Amino acid sequence: MKNHKIAAFLLLPLLSLAACSNGGEASSIVSEASSVSSSQVSPLGAALDDLKAGFDAVAVYKGSYINSYGEMVTTNTAEEVVLKTDDRQYAFKELGLDYKNEPVDNRTEYTHYCGDEKDYLYEESINYKNEVFNNYDTTGGIRFDPFFYNPFEMVSLDDLADNADGTYSVKEGFARSVASWFGFGLSSIADREVKTSAFTVKDGKFTSFHLAYKNIVYSATSMVIMDFMVTFKGTGKSLEYPHQQALTDDGTDKTALQTAFANIGENYTCTFTLTPGSMNLVTGQKWKMYFATDKIFLDADCFYAVPGLTAGDIYMKKTGYSGLDIFQYSTSSLKFEKVKNSSGAYLTTTYDAEKVDFTGISSALFTNKNGTYSAVSGYAPSVFARLEPPRARYAAYTAMAKSAEVTVDANGLPSIKMTFLDTSMGSDMAEVETITVSFADKGTTVIPSEVTSAELAA
Repeated sequence: MKNHKIAAFLLLPLLSLAACSNGGEASSIVSEASSVSSSQVSPLGAALDDLKAGFDAVAVYKGSYINSYGEMVTTNTAEEVVLKTDDRQYAFKELGLDYKNEPVDNRTEYTHYCGDEKDYLYEESINYKNEVFNNYDTTGGIRFDPFFYNPFEMVSLDDLADNADGTYSVKEGFARSVASWFGFGLSSIADREVKTSAFTVKDGKFTSFHLAYKNIVYSATSMVIMDFMVTFKGTGKSLEYPHQQALTDDGTDKTALQTAFANIGENYTCTFTLTPGSMNLVTGQKWKMYFATDKIFLDADCFYAVPGLTAGDIYMKKTGYSGLDIFQYSTSSLKFEKVKNSSGAYLTTTYDAEKVDFTGISSALFTNKNGTYSAVSGYAPSVFARLEPPRARYAAYTAMAKSAEVTVDANGLPSIKMTFLDTSMGSDMAEVETITVSFADKGTTVIPSEVTSAELAA
């Protein structure tokens, strides 16, 4: 899976690119588009209907420009997209380019986006149990069609000019909207002579789409070379969609990892640390959490080494309710005060809801290399939150997870290090933040005396 990530902080690069196609050039073309019915008997009409029903396409963008130092900079890239229009299914993956600049499969995984019966967008993801599920957390409640409509629904037979050589020319504006839909902006190219802007049809099927501009000798503000080619591997309603599949275990030995996960028990001290990158886009945090079998204390100020009880420290213990009442320390009253919700009701919890629980984490999501158990590339989001204490989990961080690795310490307990990409200041100022989780005092953890001796407010 790509951890790209959609709503505000969670916007994934792929969706940001696709969203570009919903404005400007595309909007004006959509309003003028006319549909072609499959009832038309012409072979070209039937081929166009298939293209509008769906496609499996490899898109290659080749571009070069002159930078401020007079150097030629090449920005070649390739991707594969599968879209089934009526089924609201979209899959995307990046491809590599060989020495001839031809696309090659570099074994990256698809990112899968689908629309439900109400057109709400979800991602087909893998959970910590290695089960496929419909993940709405990464998509921010947006709808499928505005982002992943079929760009070829904009064209009709009347828009295709027959070149009598198996190719059909289309207007530049439509061609640019297609490039934009695939994520390749052409804003730097204006008032350029078009070399080709055409479909190729062979054996009753659309086989490719090509937009290219004639090269120019030099430009400080525009692309010198621009060539955009889409090759259709298949079209039509019967196209097979590559659904997300559960991972197959890679066969490396994960026995020690499974033992460490099972070794935590009910009584332990857990240290959670969030360390910001060089730009300090997040506030550093260090929590020390005491799980003492029937009560819990969260010391929330360890990052700045503030001594004693401070505001924000949380104490959870049973005071009559069948579960645990939640108290927060007040520096005004110097007491632990019961926490209320927005309606004024006191909050409660249970020990099981607060403790770290590694039960059910699939070893297939990890690979073992010399005793370091790393989440399989692309699947860190599947295990990220499960490896954290529940109170430390934050969906935005999970969605942008980059890596997760576990080692086993000398006491047989897991030591966890994870990273996520912070794009809160935009993709140009993104940085990697680090989370660590460690365990100590298994079976001997007690609540600190300054906590148990503090007064609980009535």
